[in-house]
Amino acid sequence: MNSVKIISIKATKVRRHVDDYARELLASRPEAEEIIVFGSFENDTYAPGTDIDLFLVLCEANDSPRDRIPRFLPDKSLGVAVDVFPIHPSGNRSAVGIAPFSSRKRKPLAISPITLKARTDL
Repeated sequence: MNSVKIISIKATKVRRHVDDYARELLASRPEAEEIIVFGSFENDTYAPGTDIDLFLVLCEANDSPRDRIPRFLPDKSLGVAVDVFPIHPSGNRSAVGIAPFSSRKRKPLAISPITLKARTDL
């Protein structure tokens, strides 16, 4: 007899891990200004096997975007795979296709505001 394995995502747990990652990153990386969740976790269309997509807006960067990625990957599992996009938009987010976060219509997320807003302690 074959069996069926049901896989689900524990979204609350993933969001808690993302909150922790965001707090640690913003506290330890002065170049990180903002973390923006986008993709399936942002619009609640995630499914088993999905990942979480994060834009990391940097105030400074001296290397290529591809070379930045390893520095910003989480040290521990967030419960799902993570894609990070550490960008330095040179003050112009539209140059990289990101509308200002506050101008987009969005439904509230369970993820805390620290993962979505710019740092205020600089």
